Amino acid sequence: MPRAYTEEEIRKKFLEHCWTMIDYWDTLNTGAPQRARISGCVFSILAMLDGSNVSLPGFIVVPNSPKVDKEYYQKNGQNWYPVLPKSAKNLTDIAGSLHELFHSLDPKTGESHHAD
Repeated sequence: MPRAYTEEEIRKKFLEHCWTMIDYWDTLNTGAPQRARISGCVFSILAMLDGSNVSLPGFIVVPNSPKVDKEYYQKNGQNWYPVLPKSAKNLTDIAGSLHELFHSLDPKTGESHHAD
């Protein structure tokens, strides 16, 4: 029976797409300098976040600053990032462990990095 993807499944699909973009820009043989290929990869990932990818939806990217940061910066007369309202914390949030999981899906290690 069809169902919504789980948070874990969405996170996996997101990271797999990141690796797909890395592979694409790494093997692109246009003679472009490395910086141009890195820039292209970052642009592709940003486009994915914006919803320009047919296999993934757009993602909401918001700062998630702890309240203590606001209080500290406010007390010191500095600007701070907004605190995420409690009502928004019920959203499906794939962030928090992306950097930890990123290399576990590295195609060079033999792990699958393509969506099922």
